[in-house]
Amino acid sequence: MAGAISTLLVGVLTAVGRSDPSSRRGLGLKSALAAPLTVASLAGFWEYQVTKNVPEPYLDEVFHIPQAQAYCRWDYGTWDPKLTTPPGLYYFLPGKIYWWSHFLSIVSGFTTCNVHFLRTTNVIALTSIMMLAWKCRSLIIRAGAENRTDQSPKLISADSLHTAANIALFPPLFFFSGLYYTDVLSTCVVLYLYKQFLEQAESKNHKSWKNAAWFYLCGVLALCMRQTNIFWAAVILGGMEAVRTMKGTYRPTAPSLRHHHASSTEEYLKEVYEIIKPEHPHDPPLHAAGLEDFVLTPLSIIWNTITRLPTILIQLIPHISLLITFGAFVFINGGVVLGDKSNHVATIHLSQLLYLWPFIAFFSFPLLIPALFSFLLNSIDNILHPSKFLTSSLNTRIRALITFSLILASLLGSLAIIEYNTIIHPFTLADNRHYIFYVFRYSILRHPLIRYLLAPIYIFCFFLIFKTLSGTSPEYTSPPKKETPNKPHNPSSTSTPLLPSTPLSTLFLLLLTTALSLITAPLVEPRYFILPFIFLRLHFPTLAISTSPKINIRLYGETIWYLLINGVTGYIFLYRGFEWTQEPGKVQRFMW
Repeated sequence: MAGAISTLLVGVLTAVGRSDPSSRRGLGLKSALAAPLTVASLAGFWEYQVTKNVPEPYLDEVFHIPQAQAYCRWDYGTWDPKLTTPPGLYYFLPGKIYWWSHFLSIVSGFTTCNVHFLRTTNVIALTSIMMLAWKCRSLIIRAGAENRTDQSPKLISADSLHTAANIALFPPLFFFSGLYYTDVLSTCVVLYLYKQFLEQAESKNHKSWKNAAWFYLCGVLALCMRQTNIFWAAVILGGMEAVRTMKGTYRPTAPSLRHHHASSTEEYLKEVYEIIKPEHPHDPPLHAAGLEDFVLTPLSIIWNTITRLPTILIQLIPHISLLITFGAFVFINGGVVLGDKSNHVATIHLSQLLYLWPFIAFFSFPLLIPALFSFLLNSIDNILHPSKFLTSSLNTRIRALITFSLILASLLGSLAIIEYNTIIHPFTLADNRHYIFYVFRYSILRHPLIRYLLAPIYIFCFFLIFKTLSGTSPEYTSPPKKETPNKPHNPSSTSTPLLPSTPLSTLFLLLLTTALSLITAPLVEPRYFILPFIFLRLHFPTLAISTSPKINIRLYGETIWYLLINGVTGYIFLYRGFEWTQEPGKVQRFMW
């Protein structure tokens, strides 16, 4: 059954992808509904199999389900002290169907707030995530394609729909759609907040008081799902709102300094001033960003923030209000987590930022293949033709030297983090039901040197992800060809940037938000990486539609990759259980 639904999903996405690219209309209603319904059917089938084989609450459900059932009875005085997250998950649906629950139980004997029903709420949430991701992806692409004539709306829609389906199939997210955990609904609310921001950015209007109040209320709901959502609601979206206010748009603006050719130091400094002056916030797209831009963009944004502070603060009222609300909660509660505080003490855990990149690279492998091949071919070319680099311009060699220095500094920084900030939480080693237990056991705990040997892998994974996120980007080994005098420039001869073209400021904000949400958690869990992955995935560029085939093989590779992982992990969870000697007769199951 699962195989049939999976095959149907691939077939639906293929039909959508083969739609006529010459059409200037969006996807039809049938295409728009078929993929979400198929994903919902697949998630529903997964939840049905979980409930059939695991009818009783499993692992963290032992805490969540009884609490939700208490709220379903309107018993708001009951609270399990072991719960660490706020009660947003339990408020979301059960309390509202209290009277309906009683009516059904009287008429048919059906108990609404049973295990099956509560798990089904995450099936609905996963389907909503797909719809929200579809909308977000469409808005992100439209922001970059506004002035592009090579982008067919139907193919843009097909890319957005397929990307959204893959996000819904993302294994750590899809897996928990069959269980009653907070992660799926929490992700859904955060994506809704992101959609609000993107819609406001597309309208190019300042946020009204009504929109600001609604954003704040939805932000509070996100905080009620999971405390770390404060970073996604207030920091990244607040930062994006500030940059949008400065530029008047979400699209990347200002050319990169890498394409300027100053003949003197004075002229170079003049160009720098023109870039960072208040009238022109400097925020180039990643595909055009040079080394200087990674310094100039923050300086430009800081300068613009100072000069336009009153206007920016007005637009950030809902985000600042969320920060104040969260601060008040932490002060009153005496900490971030609600219960079991002794096992969830906030600490600085920088190694989380290293573990993130192999995690994303593993699940994004089909999308990273072009960047990997490009790196390999470029490396082989440099080895076989060293004179190409030696005879290049001084500017090119200086940039290569700076790049090498940055890589070396990153390697040394990673080694320092590994040496002084590797934290192994007791829960990681005590619970062999989680895959992360085996990742640690057969990697950094296998031999003392292995953790250090992994440092280059962390950096290389980040490099591949950055190159994929950047899209089209010239390499220093491939300098631009000189144009023949009196020969007209042919635009088709230059590489076309891929869509969406992510602004450099968005990358900075995403890295900052990811760091804030991860480094305070001593426990390493794949669930903590879900939001960083989804935000990155929404911004991964697609093929340039003017030169791409109707079928984007990378997207289909990603779909098949996810279906394969979900099939294997789902089968292991359902049918490859084991027993602990201290708990005979009780089946333990492997999970994320």
